[in-house]
Amino acid sequence: TLATQFGGDQMASNVRKLSDIAADFEQSGNYSLRGLVNWIEDLVVSEEREGQAPIREEDSDVVKLLTVHAAKGLEWPILVLPDLSRGAPGQEHALYLSHPAWGVVARMGSEDEISEPPTAEAIRLLDDAEALAESRRIFYVACTRARDLLLLSAPQARSRRGGAKPVDWLAEALSIDCSQVGEKTIGSDGWQGKVRVLEAQTSQG
Repeated sequence: TLATQFGGDQMASNVRKLSDIAADFEQSGNYSLRGLVNWIEDLVVSEEREGQAPIREEDSDVVKLLTVHAAKGLEWPILVLPDLSRGAPGQEHALYLSHPAWGVVARMGSEDEISEPPTAEAIRLLDDAEALAESRRIFYVACTRARDLLLLSAPQARSRRGGAKPVDWLAEALSIDCSQVGEKTIGSDGWQGKVRVLEAQTSQG
């Protein structure tokens, strides 16, 4: 029945995965349906996300679209990371700022004019530093999923979002001038790459 619906392959595969989870649960010595339901409900409450079951084998000759988190631990011969000029979304704290090392600081004032004590600035700096470190770590994990060829791309139009942008890290680390149209070969320590900057295209009409 599931297989005949839109997205049926994925739904049927998920049901098979649920069956496998139930079998593993039974082998642990728990034999009741209520015990299985309670265990799954506990997973939902604790927000442990279980990935969807794979429809094809890992080495299948297909194109796969994954988030960086879902790709962790996997590897592909060719990997494409697009939209690297997209900044991370900013974090707005309407009522307060908080940090484990500094506690909670309330924001005072109205929407047009908000006053913050010095501790709030310290918390903001810590948050920014930690967010930058996490963004760099995630980008590193994404790049290391490629085995033979890694394709990195970014539009010349900058994202309106603030925050760290991977394309800026690459330009700084590899001494790349993204404003110069053309192709350049780079590399060191046994690796080689090509940087190709295309002329920006404007839409007409």
